[in-house]
Parts: sequence; C-alpha cells; structure tokens
Amino acid sequence: MTSPQRIPHEDGGSRRRSRFRLRAVLLDAYGTLFHFEPERLSVLFRSIVEQLNVPVDSEPLLQHWRAHETAFRQSRVWLTDDGQWDAPPPDQFSPYRDAWLHAFELASAELNLDPAYAPAAIDMFYQDLKGREMYRDVAPALEALRARVPIAIVSNADHEYLHGTLRTHNLSFDHVIHSEGTRVYKPHPRIFEAALDAFGINDPSQAIYVGDTPKEDIQGPQGVGIPAVWVNRTGADWPQDVPTTPDYEVTNLLGLVDIVASKTLSAL
Repeated sequence: MTSPQRIPHEDGGSRRRSRFRLRAVLLDAYGTLFHFEPERLSVLFRSIVEQLNVPVDSEPLLQHWRAHETAFRQSRVWLTDDGQWDAPPPDQFSPYRDAWLHAFELASAELNLDPAYAPAAIDMFYQDLKGREMYRDVAPALEALRARVPIAIVSNADHEYLHGTLRTHNLSFDHVIHSEGTRVYKPHPRIFEAALDAFGINDPSQAIYVGDTPKEDIQGPQGVGIPAVWVNRTGADWPQDVPTTPDYEVTNLLGLVDIVASKTLSAL
C-alpha cells in the first residue's frame, strides 16, 4: 500500500495538527477514479470522422473544437478582484452537452463543414465516457473506504454520462454531486457546499476531498475549508500558478486509505 506523502509548507515549518472525526470522503470522478487521458480525444475524434462521414481530417477538427472547449472551461468560473470564485448565474449555466455541441458548431463553421453531424458526435462522447475504465487501485480502495466512512462523488460532469459510467462499473455512492445538478463547476464553492449539505456537515474539516486537478480539486475545496488530497498518478510537479498546496499527496487511492484509516489529517 502506498504511503501518503506530506507536502512541505513553503516556510519549511508545519501548521498545527488537527484531529477530527471524519464524516465523508468526497471523490472526483474522471482522472481520479476513471481514466481520462487527453490522448483519448484523438482516438475519439478519428472515430467521429470515420463513423459519421465528416469530410475533414480528425486532427484539424479536434484542434478547432479544443480551442473553443478550452475557452468554455476558462470562462465558466473565474476569480474576482478580491480573490473569490465567481460564475455565471444558474439560469445561464451550460452543461457539457451544450458546451461541447456549441464547440462543434463553431469548429464546423471555421472548417466550412455542415454541423448536422454534431449531435451524433456528442452521443459518441457520452458513450466513450460511460465506458472509461477504472484505475486498478480504485476497487480495493473504495471497498476499504466504505468500511470506514461514507463516500460521495463530486464531479464536473453531466448527469447522464456520469451515472452511466457508475452503472458500467456497478458502483454506488452515498451521494453523487455533479456540476449539472448544482449548476456550477468546480472550483466554485457552491458545488463543495452542496456536498457538505448532503451529509449534514457543518464543519468542513470533517470531510476530505480527493482529486487529480490542482485548481478544481485542491484549491477549490480548500477555499471552503475542506482538506484536500492530490492524487498525482504521473509524478507531475505542482503548478506554479496555483497558490495553495495540497494537504496530502498520494500516487494512488490506496494511499488515501492510509489517511482515512489514521483518522488524522495534518493540516500543513
């Protein structure tokens, strides 16, 4: 079993250790439980072009689509001048299906393509996501976690494909919180507060959030007081543009089991 790594504080010291009764483990989905490697998109776009008879090479379509999808991700949540996360109001929320469809429409216009294929392409996206494989450590880690504490999914995802992925792997959780349901994306505090509310938790330190993306999965939950564990499967360096650091870093979810079993999280 992989031992969790303590992340050194910038000043070389450590903050006060706090002991608490852990009441929930909150888990990111894609990239944490399920494979979500970026190169998978190249394979998917080749399938879209071939199966839907789109008259263009797959790589230019992917490049144009990715530019618009990236712009969407960058605009859905932002920091205000006083350092608070903000987002469009709930009635202007766009789920992934709508955002991805719009990206296909814009990419098609730039490539002089008829966008009639786009809805079917989104269906292929959904099917691909529903079939994403679990990392090998996930099944034994979830079994060990369930024996100790309630667990939940907190994911930037649409309801349909997220629940489809869970059904594919016959997985159940005490709660499944997603961006489409809360009408906001991580790292906005509202999605994490919804998870705390689902468990009736008033003290955020009684939960742990676990994920692979520094801004969404570490900076986000820490902003509402939830300790955060970074799942760094690839040995990546911590990005310099994210001002916080994880409370713990693990290379796989078996390291998380050690943290939960100890019932102590060092707030560094």
